[in-house]
Amino acid sequence: MHLIRKRETFSVLQAVNSKVKFIYFLSLLLLTLSTKSISFLVLVIIYHSGLCYFSGISLRKLLKIFIEPLFVAIILLVIKSVQLSPLAFNISSFWENLHLALRILAGFSLFITFYFNTLFTEILALLNWLKIPLLLQELIYLSFRFIILLHQEIITIYISQKNRLGYTGFIKALISLKSLIKSSFLNALRVSELTLLAMHQRGFEYKNLVHSLSSLRIRDLYVLLLSISPWVGLWITL
Repeated sequence: MHLIRKRETFSVLQAVNSKVKFIYFLSLLLLTLSTKSISFLVLVIIYHSGLCYFSGISLRKLLKIFIEPLFVAIILLVIKSVQLSPLAFNISSFWENLHLALRILAGFSLFITFYFNTLFTEILALLNWLKIPLLLQELIYLSFRFIILLHQEIITIYISQKNRLGYTGFIKALISLKSLIKSSFLNALRVSELTLLAMHQRGFEYKNLVHSLSSLRIRDLYVLLLSISPWVGLWITL
């Protein structure tokens, strides 16, 4: 839910051609997956987390976003490094799996940098540019829309329950949570059915929503080359 965005700020990265951002994301992801250097992965995490921060994401929200992949990375390290019979800590296995954990965090930092600096309509246009089937594009669009509806329903019901002291005790919290899950799901389902019905009645066609992306210009190619070249250099040297 932390990845649901509100366009409250504008960053320079949002003005960059979407194709350039996508190619940069894929190129850095390939370098991240193929590198054997821990230093390179740490630099990728720090640099792109900093880009997200200067793009308008608060430090608190950034930490919340990183909780889930960080939890996965820590669990992976513990499972791979600790032996239960007999109880022991394997240093060599720890360093080996630290590389994998950092690779997870580096890949995630690349993803959120691309995601928070690219409009969802641009992402759909990129899917169309990549010749993804229209049916799959429409499913992605509708899924994203209904996830937002579900998120809004959960927030509305939770605030209403909290104002009525629904989470004052453990038993009350469990009852309120049960009611929250049931009500939010049913309300979101009802709203989604009404939305789909209205779309069909108005002759909705997904292909009319997709806009074409501007072609790559010489300036865009220079930006892409200048942004990727330092990372290729670091990938080779580190």
